[in-house]
Amino acid sequence: MKRILLTGATGRLGSELLQGLNSSYEVCAPTRAELPLSPQTDFYSFFQQTKPHTVVNSGALSDVDYCESHPEEAEETNVLAPQKLAEACRKLNIRLIHISSDYVFSGEKGSPYTEEDEIGGNPNFYGQTKEGAEKAILKANPEAILLRVAWLYGKKGPDFVSSIMDKLRAGSTRIQAVEDQFGSPTSIADLCTHIPYFIERENVKGVFHLVNEGCVSRLEMAKVIADEFGSVCEVCGVTSKNFPRPAKRPKNTSLRSLRLQEAKLPPMPNWEASLREFVRKNQKAPE
Repeated sequence: MKRILLTGATGRLGSELLQGLNSSYEVCAPTRAELPLSPQTDFYSFFQQTKPHTVVNSGALSDVDYCESHPEEAEETNVLAPQKLAEACRKLNIRLIHISSDYVFSGEKGSPYTEEDEIGGNPNFYGQTKEGAEKAILKANPEAILLRVAWLYGKKGPDFVSSIMDKLRAGSTRIQAVEDQFGSPTSIADLCTHIPYFIERENVKGVFHLVNEGCVSRLEMAKVIADEFGSVCEVCGVTSKNFPRPAKRPKNTSLRSLRLQEAKLPPMPNWEASLREFVRKNQKAPE
């Protein structure tokens, strides 16, 4: 049985991924205390001891507004630590799957980005660190796999979907959602189904967009969630100016994958089908 080392196992993605991988692999999920995502960490010695077949790096400092006000910490966690981790994987011939982000793009293209588009230009520091991480990882370890995900939602919040569901459970009669920002909502459950394909396909490397298919606004997502709830709540569109944030958000970082088909890997499901399925399964408030 292959041994997988998973970083970030307590996060939104990592916690569900840990459960999903446990059914097929021997999973080593060190805590932050055991394996800090820091450039001072000796990843080489840790990997020598644990001997993983694949490292899945889902750990990151992902609070966009926090990164804006803590740039040094964000740089260390999101760029310098993954670079050192990638170097250790290359030296020990360990496969590396790194979780990246749609925020490597500026959001100004006006249509979905593919793996062939040039990265850069995101208006917030978090996005700049994810861009920096991609460049550093591929330079240190050209065999690495980078999976760009976006607008994640799952069982463990907080995220946009959970916030809308909470409002509907509370009986809200009017909900506002941003109508002028677009992206590719991504079900963590779908990621947990697809990431093992990359573990098993030893000849695969490079950048892949791993998001649910389609381009959508937050407003459209909120309407689908309310509809699946059977709610008569009024869902109103507002501009992003109504929700000022410390870090500026890009206009449209929706993604489309060309490389999944090229690599003969299954496509990700449509965003609306996955969102409706998630809402149906999780409509009741968590106990």
